[in-house]
Amino acid sequence: MKQSLLRLLAITSFLALNSFLAFGQSGTTAPLSGSVYDGSGAVLSGATVVVKHNATGAEFRVNTSNNGTYTIPSLGSGTYTITVDAPGFKKAVVQDVKIDAGVPATANITMEIGAASE
Repeated sequence: MKQSLLRLLAITSFLALNSFLAFGQSGTTAPLSGSVYDGSGAVLSGATVVVKHNATGAEFRVNTSNNGTYTIPSLGSGTYTITVDAPGFKKAVVQDVKIDAGVPATANITMEIGAASE
């Protein structure tokens, strides 16, 4: 009986430790998503979203979907600059968007009507 109890305790401890270690691990990347809006709050489809890693210069380019959303599924940790272009709107720039490994990030952007600016 004592041996069975010790075996059960050992198995339970082993499983608890493995579960703890599995939950403690996170990925080295994280997704970035958001929506692009005009000044009235309407979504903008087809806007070009460029996300640039400030330290490495690596760029990721996507277009917003029909419902104005975008997603970049895997970005490394660091700070990024997001630039959004759409016909008939001024270029929008959001600086220092922080991405932490394993933590999904969101950046919603509102664009101003007007000629594109450089």
